[in-house]
Amino acid sequence: MARSRHRARFARAALPPDAGRSKPLANRSSVRYKQDRQGRNVEGVAVVVSQEIQQQVIIEHQTMAHVVSALRTTIGWESKGPDFSRKLSSLQFVCESFERHLVRLLELEETDGYMSVVLDSCPEMSERVRVLHDEHSEFRREVRDILSRLNAVSSTDHKTFGAISDELVGLLDRLDQHQHNEITVLQEALLQDAGGEG
Repeated sequence: MARSRHRARFARAALPPDAGRSKPLANRSSVRYKQDRQGRNVEGVAVVVSQEIQQQVIIEHQTMAHVVSALRTTIGWESKGPDFSRKLSSLQFVCESFERHLVRLLELEETDGYMSVVLDSCPEMSERVRVLHDEHSEFRREVRDILSRLNAVSSTDHKTFGAISDELVGLLDRLDQHQHNEITVLQEALLQDAGGEG
């Protein structure tokens, strides 16, 4: 029971204020490792590492929220005239930042995040975790493809630019839904784990 409370506390601490658009994460070491190879208690070290990762995750989500907001604002920018080079340049710049932050956040989730917590607590949810993990790969591929085409489009090709912008908005919407699904999976796993050890 103490382990469940400990794990739930980490998940709650990692929840950003806007939980509907971000994901709670925890460090796998706080859940799995209580002793080192020599049998020495290292729980205190694991807790410190977990707290550092929680803070990192919160910062990464806050940064991502700002980048996504900037993307949506730039896409909505009404550029007049046949040439939209200024809007194109701004969108390319922000989209490059979005790709960097997205890749960083996905790697953090996969390495130290909620996936290991769910698999530790509820192995029967492994298929749902696999689906979410596969979506990470899709997001990486999609953002690379969009950025590549965005960097190649002409500043007078309104039709192609509009199509790329629409795809980018669709990606952001799917990412929001993905984050909501991640929160749901983690919360269900924590509730099941707490009930099983009650």
